[in-house]
Amino acid sequence: MTGNRMTKEVSLFFSSSNQLVYGFKMGHKIKAIRERLADIVADRKFNLEKRTYQERIVERDQTESSLPEVVIGREGDKKAITELVLSSNGEECVSVLSIVGMGGLGKTTLAQIIFNDELIKNSFERRIWVCVSDPFDVKMIVGKILESATGNKSEDLELEALKSQLGGIIDGKKYLLVLDDVWNENREKWQNLKRLLVGGSSGSKILITTRSKKVADISRTMAPHVLEGLSRDESWSLHVALEGQEPEHANVREIGEEILKKCCGVPLAIKTIAGLLYKKTPETEWPLFLRNELSKISQDDNDIVPTLKLSYDHLPSHLKHCFAYCTLYPKDYVIDVKILIHLWVAQGFVEAPITSDHLEDIGLEYFMKLWWRSFFQEVQRDEFGNVKSCKIHDLMHDLATIVGRTRIQLVNYDAPNIDEKIHHAALNLDVAPQKILNNAKRPRSFLLPEKHDCGELFIHKNLRCLRAYDMNDCGIEKVDSCIKMLNHLRYLDVSWNVELRALPNSITDLLNLQVLNVSCCIELKELPKDIKKLVNLRHLYCEGCSSLTHMPRGLGQLTLLQTLSRFIVAKGHISSKDVGKINELNKLNNLRGSLLIRNLRCVDNEIVNVNLNEKPLLQSLELHWERSWEDSIVDRDEMAFQNLQPHPNLKELSVVDYGGRRFPSWFSSLMNLVNLCILDYKRCQHLPSMDQIPSLQYLKIWGLDDLEYMEIEGQRTSFFPSLKTLRLEHCPKLKGWQKKRDDSTALELL
Repeated sequence: MTGNRMTKEVSLFFSSSNQLVYGFKMGHKIKAIRERLADIVADRKFNLEKRTYQERIVERDQTESSLPEVVIGREGDKKAITELVLSSNGEECVSVLSIVGMGGLGKTTLAQIIFNDELIKNSFERRIWVCVSDPFDVKMIVGKILESATGNKSEDLELEALKSQLGGIIDGKKYLLVLDDVWNENREKWQNLKRLLVGGSSGSKILITTRSKKVADISRTMAPHVLEGLSRDESWSLHVALEGQEPEHANVREIGEEILKKCCGVPLAIKTIAGLLYKKTPETEWPLFLRNELSKISQDDNDIVPTLKLSYDHLPSHLKHCFAYCTLYPKDYVIDVKILIHLWVAQGFVEAPITSDHLEDIGLEYFMKLWWRSFFQEVQRDEFGNVKSCKIHDLMHDLATIVGRTRIQLVNYDAPNIDEKIHHAALNLDVAPQKILNNAKRPRSFLLPEKHDCGELFIHKNLRCLRAYDMNDCGIEKVDSCIKMLNHLRYLDVSWNVELRALPNSITDLLNLQVLNVSCCIELKELPKDIKKLVNLRHLYCEGCSSLTHMPRGLGQLTLLQTLSRFIVAKGHISSKDVGKINELNKLNNLRGSLLIRNLRCVDNEIVNVNLNEKPLLQSLELHWERSWEDSIVDRDEMAFQNLQPHPNLKELSVVDYGGRRFPSWFSSLMNLVNLCILDYKRCQHLPSMDQIPSLQYLKIWGLDDLEYMEIEGQRTSFFPSLKTLRLEHCPKLKGWQKKRDDSTALELL
């Protein structure tokens, strides 16, 4: 078992997914599909119309520049954008500003207000309004610009002739051009258009409205204005303005405000609600309406959900699958982006052109594209800039529910039963999963976003096609060995089951498993001994597993591993042929994220050879020797530390209970460190210089009983150039900083 390609093919051949049997079954299925396709071809004799993907998209109504009837709560946005539109362009003649936000927020309305403002009218010689929509065709857009500027329908001329006419209109003139509803994310197409628009005089502006942050990014010369939802009071004021009068009773207003919460400050949603509530009796019918979801109510094409669906219709098919899958999360749920991408990969939504080794990176690209198109919001990053979590807007959640309802279901009080056609299910209801799963027929996902009390990991014959199984924080005490039945499983999460003491070795028969999460299973003492059989495993999450005594032998053969939260060096009294040594880390050069190595004092006399310097994607490294440092051998600890040299890309380093007297020689090469913690370093009197690490922002030194001086190299003007936080605690002998003199190796106290 070497973890190479041949190993995987042999293992899969002799698994229960026997390739010959599989090929025989699929042959019959393919034959049936071909027969159905032949029937479809035969039906073409009826001259059924064939339409392209773009033709199938429901286009948005064309917009124009006249003022809207009712506008509430956009005074601040209007002022900010007007100031930018009237500002100087610096060296550029024509500047580009974008208004960005999800569908229905009022981007077009805001642009109309600015376009018709008297100050704007008096500041520009020409004002031109064009609704772009899709497709983004330069010739067509130039024609629309000419038609808007002249009032005459443009002739069907070649682009060169249209370009000449355009120059006669804008060259040397200060103009404002509004490009409403832009979807184009192709930089080259945008540049082709912009080259035709640069002839305006200084101060000319192009104002774009778009749902996509990427559109704003490729066209920007100014920072985009991101439009937010209305406040609670503004939402109510808009509702009252649309209804025509304020309700007489205070309790009616309370019910109305609760209904408007569903709109999340989106003006078009508020307009939809006002239209639906019109002529309904507030005292009796509004409370009934409150109990219904907006997505379940019949709406016209100009209302909020069909409007948002335009964004969905413009997505490529793989992004449609990824977005619809988000139905499985409850509203207002904080989504862990890393886990979401793992689930997309497990379901086969993420496609790699050549190799599967970088599926997570491609999945992150998918997420970013959806975020740029406003399908996600409140995106949070960690201290290193990595995307960490997000939420999905309530109205976007309604849209996801609509587009995924035939295959994806969040089981709750409104929908307590799983239809047999459902492929992906999540339980957001306080019932036993067994009752739900008994009704399912071959689901591919089963998730529990919230805490449940199950007692056991439920395995059922209906789950044989399961690809993702999330049973975190379910009170599981035991995982049955029959889990090997789930031979399609790619994602398994049993984290936060604090009573779980062991995993069955049969789990290593899951040869397709990509992600295994046992984090915070505080009673878990060991991992399956035959873990080397999991040749497709890419992520092993085990942080917080404080009872783990060692790592299994053969772990180093899993060369696809990208995540290994911690590695536990076995203590001396643990001796077995199944115990892995620290050098198992040697060939795991795809590791990324964080790695904690514990019990470094127990490496005995072996030479530490883990090749951390060949792991460029590793961002955080924690090295723990153990508290009984007085029993440690100084030379051995220093040699082990020297051999643990990380790659210079490392951003975070923590050293705990180190028993040596000096730091390794490679320390000065870590020029990308952002965080550095040195804790309980008892034998140290001097620390190496750290003041010239350009990116160091956080430095913590704690419990260095003998530390007297901290060495520095640079001048005071370049002393810790990026440092934000410095914590020096429990260092009773510390006297200050020392600097090497230029003429000797002596140190002078500063």
